[in-house]
Amino acid sequence: MKLKGLMKAALARSNELLANDALRLLSRLMRKRGLIMEPTAFKGISQRLLESALMMQCPDIDQVEAEALSAGSCWAHSLPAEKRPELLKRNEQLMAELVNRNLPQWLECRWAHDADAFRLRLALDCWDRRGCYEDVEGTGLYGAICMELGEPERARSRFEHLRERIDFRLAYQPGFLEDLLTMNLWSRAKSAKPPGDSSDLADLVQKAAQLAFRGASTGILRRRHGAVLFEGGDNGYKVVAEGFNHIAAPLPAERAAALAGAKARVTQRHAEVHCLLQLRRLADAKQKQMLIVEVADVGPGLGWAEPCSRGCVQLLTKYGLTPIFFTDGQGALVERQLQHDPDLDVPYKTYARRLSDDRISERAWLDISSKMEMEQVVN
Repeated sequence: MKLKGLMKAALARSNELLANDALRLLSRLMRKRGLIMEPTAFKGISQRLLESALMMQCPDIDQVEAEALSAGSCWAHSLPAEKRPELLKRNEQLMAELVNRNLPQWLECRWAHDADAFRLRLALDCWDRRGCYEDVEGTGLYGAICMELGEPERARSRFEHLRERIDFRLAYQPGFLEDLLTMNLWSRAKSAKPPGDSSDLADLVQKAAQLAFRGASTGILRRRHGAVLFEGGDNGYKVVAEGFNHIAAPLPAERAAALAGAKARVTQRHAEVHCLLQLRRLADAKQKQMLIVEVADVGPGLGWAEPCSRGCVQLLTKYGLTPIFFTDGQGALVERQLQHDPDLDVPYKTYARRLSDDRISERAWLDISSKMEMEQVVN
């Protein structure tokens, strides 16, 4: 596993998730393969399996099978037919007792809490051996783990080195910056300024990052984006509209029926489209600017937030927004000029010519079409 991946895993893989990995192994052996386990052996093997899993050393299914067989287990198909139903039912009872009674008790044991700290320290030690001070995402993950362990000073030298060349407001999420401020690991006064742009843009990044978290209340827990549509320049910026990824209304019934054979997907409205829908008129978007931020799924960083080709970049192009800015995941903003194309056929460029389901782009165009109709009625 790559070292940065190890740090992400240490933060993301809770004891409960690792315990689920262990349970899946037991379930496959007992339910899928028909391994009949003796109650005493089952409990011992289950606990050892859990302990190994929490230490990120979970054995594979063949190893667990070998241990179970050596402890007196047997295969259901090797038993007389009349005994199989009773023993298979006992298997189910053992699994139910493990899930409902033993596992919750074990996860409250001291060794389970120690395993969580072990994984975090393992990640830090590996990163220390690497000695990389330039990696923006890695430094954020490192700092988050230090804070989780109650050792923020361990990260000081890394943050001091990094803040000489980047503005942390372009790299990290608002809550993490508050933690860094509280622990005196960062201050605005000592932060490098964004190259070539007013520092106000960095404040807009933080505003968009705060917006990104609102999608969680609608069920968006991954790929969270926030966006601000604004006007202005060197003398400051005025926010005109705000948006964030969130669950949207499903497609009309006739379209849902047509897509019934496709893989089920929840319909989302992306942050860029959400911004456009907040405008009084879509025409008001012309010559405005937009900034998009993605908050990392794991860790305190900001990710690569380029507008997608499932309606977002097409609609921004159609309605004349330029330039657009988005976070690059490494403590900087990408600026991109878009060529205004008011006649762009958005459905053709997105969902209309695709053979596969693309509910996001279709939902986006339906929303924009509804807004255009409402504007016509008002006018």
